[in-house]
Amino acid sequence: MSTINENSMSAKYARFVLKFRWPIMVLLLIGTIWSALQIPNLDIRNDPDTLLPPTNRYVATNLYAEHNFGMGNIMVVAMRVKDGDIYKPWFINKVKEVHERLEALPNARKPNFIDIAAQKIKYMGADENGLVFKRLIPTEGISDDPEKAYEQLQFLKEGIKNNPVMGPMLVSMEDENGNLCKYEDYDKPNCVAKAAYIIGDYDDGVKEIYLPWVREVRKMKDEFSEDDRFEFLMAGEPYFLAGMLQDLVDRWWLFVISIAIVVAVLWFEFRNWRGALFPLIGVGMTIA
Repeated sequence: MSTINENSMSAKYARFVLKFRWPIMVLLLIGTIWSALQIPNLDIRNDPDTLLPPTNRYVATNLYAEHNFGMGNIMVVAMRVKDGDIYKPWFINKVKEVHERLEALPNARKPNFIDIAAQKIKYMGADENGLVFKRLIPTEGISDDPEKAYEQLQFLKEGIKNNPVMGPMLVSMEDENGNLCKYEDYDKPNCVAKAAYIIGDYDDGVKEIYLPWVREVRKMKDEFSEDDRFEFLMAGEPYFLAGMLQDLVDRWWLFVISIAIVVAVLWFEFRNWRGALFPLIGVGMTIA
């Protein structure tokens, strides 16, 4: 009995659609066009956190920590000199410039930045008056005066070597063969500071503006990469995820080629344009 009722309902539905096929087709066409016009307003995100179960206690704890304290969207910049070491006025000032540019990006968590120009990274020592906490480099950068610049660079070098926790996060010390030095070997003459790191942190709001954000980041990368005195490298979750979205947008022609292949296969199968186009139109209207 249930099968007969189902068939009866199906038959009624089919008769209704066939009877009012033109109004239905017009309404579907209008709805599809209206939906297609909203494509520029789509909030496209590439966020692996949405794949995690939010009710899991470990996931919830991690999300709470990231939302309140940060360090959930980290980007790392490496600047590696090609000749000599990093203790040159022009290079340190360049690191400071990159630091300020990264801090100026939208949704930056400035207090969480870690690099030699960051406000919270300080020289830790002691003198006759007690403990000493000073910024590794002056807020205005390394001085143009050679003697003063030398003193500032020596202070920076000493501050990095005296900080076993932060030192390896700030610079990359390498031997003559390009191998990384252990912290206890930093004082050896063959161990040279070849690269400086900038660790930036951004809140979850950056996920809503991935495309304009990554365009600005890549523009900055291209700008600093023009200087042939050092290598400029970037890595990190927001940079890679946003880059993937930009590549999808920039390589739209790949989707066109894919659709053309599907049309060719359908036409080869049905040998007419109805069979080749109508399935794609139906799928497109369903998605829209």
